[in-house]
Amino acid sequence: MSYGYRGGYSVGYARRSGGGGAPAPALLPVGSTYNWVGDGLVAPSGGVGPGANNAPHVFQALMSARVQPTAVPFLALSGTSISDQATGNVWIDPMAIDAALCQYPDLMMLGPMGANDNLLSTNPGANPASGSTSNPYLQDWYDAVDRAFAEQVVARGKHLVVIPTVGSAKAGEATVDSGQTLTRRERVWAAMAAHVGAMTATTPKCDYVDLAAMVPASSYSVDSPLYVHVDERGSWAVALPVFTALDGKVEAKTAQEIRDMIEAGTYPLMASAQLDTDRALAGTGGTITGPGVTAVVGSGLATSKSIINDTGATGITVAQVATTGGRTKTVVTLAGTASATSRIRIADKSNFTVTASPGQYVRTGAMMRCSAGYYSFGSQYSYGTYGGGGGSLGVSGLIGAANTHAFDALVQTNEQALYGAGPSYPGARNFAFSWRTGASLSGTIEIEQPYAYLVSDRDKGLPVYLGELQNGAGGLYFSSNFRMGLTGAVSAASGGSPVVRPGTWNLRGFTNSDFVARRIYKGGTAGQTGIGTGTLLATLSGSTWTASIAGGATTAGDLLYVEVDCNNGIGPTVTYRSVLAVTVGA
Repeated sequence: MSYGYRGGYSVGYARRSGGGGAPAPALLPVGSTYNWVGDGLVAPSGGVGPGANNAPHVFQALMSARVQPTAVPFLALSGTSISDQATGNVWIDPMAIDAALCQYPDLMMLGPMGANDNLLSTNPGANPASGSTSNPYLQDWYDAVDRAFAEQVVARGKHLVVIPTVGSAKAGEATVDSGQTLTRRERVWAAMAAHVGAMTATTPKCDYVDLAAMVPASSYSVDSPLYVHVDERGSWAVALPVFTALDGKVEAKTAQEIRDMIEAGTYPLMASAQLDTDRALAGTGGTITGPGVTAVVGSGLATSKSIINDTGATGITVAQVATTGGRTKTVVTLAGTASATSRIRIADKSNFTVTASPGQYVRTGAMMRCSAGYYSFGSQYSYGTYGGGGGSLGVSGLIGAANTHAFDALVQTNEQALYGAGPSYPGARNFAFSWRTGASLSGTIEIEQPYAYLVSDRDKGLPVYLGELQNGAGGLYFSSNFRMGLTGAVSAASGGSPVVRPGTWNLRGFTNSDFVARRIYKGGTAGQTGIGTGTLLATLSGSTWTASIAGGATTAGDLLYVEVDCNNGIGPTVTYRSVLAVTVGA
């Protein structure tokens, strides 16, 4: 399928950029938005996996909600190329860059990329820093950086951080070519630094993060023998300099100040009040599950929460400890040795229910702390993840060693579009840290001041549907729940009541009115993918997302498609048709 990303995304982008962009303030305000583009080292899943191995997750923790993610913050897939020089798997430029730009980020991180293209192991030529190189993959990298700089910095006056390709032990990277004194890897890195240096010399809105110290690769990875995927050491080596580059350019507020903003409803892009009524973590009647955890005498766990210990370690205690403002925090005192690679979770005892409409976004989170020695971390909600889902939270075969960094952050989930008819969306939240088999657990975990609210940046620009985003070789970015389509079975004999899924869009908070109309077509057994093709079965609008299809209206084997019209008041109505189809049963 042809996506037309370069044209489609850029059109929406240009409409709002005005071709210039006003001068940026001296400091980016708290709540500015960001996203990352890159390869599997910064992918939300796959590649290095979630949690401590993933540089964007570490960056989020370091920033502690001073900046916030866009709707699709990590535009990265493992195994893909910068462009089409190597394999034809076009992903970074234009697809991922355009998908990032159409979300109007205040900060764009052009993350590590090119490992799959052998960028660092290919001879860059005699003078690659001149901007012309015989290494086709380095030229692709130049083109990607130039495109991101032109659109993000020059056109819009926003901020760009460029991160070079992370080194590995691939053959050729350490080769010193005839007449040279540096390795290919060092020469490519020097060329990258020079290329971006010409940009940073002209504007403070572009930063280059130097990773030349990340050698040997085996010091940052356990992915033997090539060490292509970093572990927690590598993620810190990438995330920390990104944080350092931006720390003085983003308004300074403490995590507590930002948490108070959320409570007051003044944190940017909040589309509702703070929805969690148990910020204080009241009572001590929570549920303790799994062996090895007991309540401190005279205390216990907050009544609305449960604690689940899957590590097999024993001697762990939990208590509610008074803080300020009549609030308490959950304090888990760690002990014992893990007999399984798993986690300790503080979770909602019962589902936390949010009232919203399909396609809207819910952000949840909490203050999370843990002493050094944990292996990974994460926060999960049914409709979105930060650092992994509830079933995979912090469990990764690429984890090398215990983290030497204590964790202390106001965590934000990377929310995903709600699906289902609504208006109620129940889901339990999990806040977790994990350890590997044989690890000694010591120190404490602290969880406090959980929160939830609806997010909206719906008026930033033209709507763009992103649900079919892929790497150019058929590798899809989103699972079916977050792609446009139908949920529910339909049979030829008895019909059915399928629910329309609007899927994932570039902006959050589109209302029932913004989703002007949803139509369901039958396209025959061969399928019809063009807009408006097939036989119209139903048109829905307003708060109606569930169709009623009568028995006899379809034939067994028919393919049912969805079309969604969206108009948020910025420009003309846009229409997208689902790629996914429901096959009618007998």
